[in-house]
Amino acid sequence: MEYGKSAICTLVCGGVLLSAAARGVETTTGASASARITLHVPPRAELRQTEDPGIGQLCLSHIPAHSYYLSIRDIGEQTAAEKRLPGQVGNYCVPVSSSQQGKMVLIVAE
Repeated sequence: MEYGKSAICTLVCGGVLLSAAARGVETTTGASASARITLHVPPRAELRQTEDPGIGQLCLSHIPAHSYYLSIRDIGEQTAAEKRLPGQVGNYCVPVSSSQQGKMVLIVAE
């Protein structure tokens, strides 16, 4: 009988201690996660030939800036001969005349 009283006291006292310890500990759990994916698509400029040998088309795509302009001029010319065209959203082509020395095209973000 002594063992029975000791066992019951141990169970009751242990239960009281465990419940008291559980009240003092925060029992809620939570988790959060986040991810950031960066996709880098390089700008692309391509010169396409047309049926007219004196005029080509400069086709642009994947330009990352929203506000930009194109500066086109003949190599070896003064900047006064510069042709400025406003940039557009999306893929598009602009006509470019040919020159013997070549052209310089700058994409200038504002």
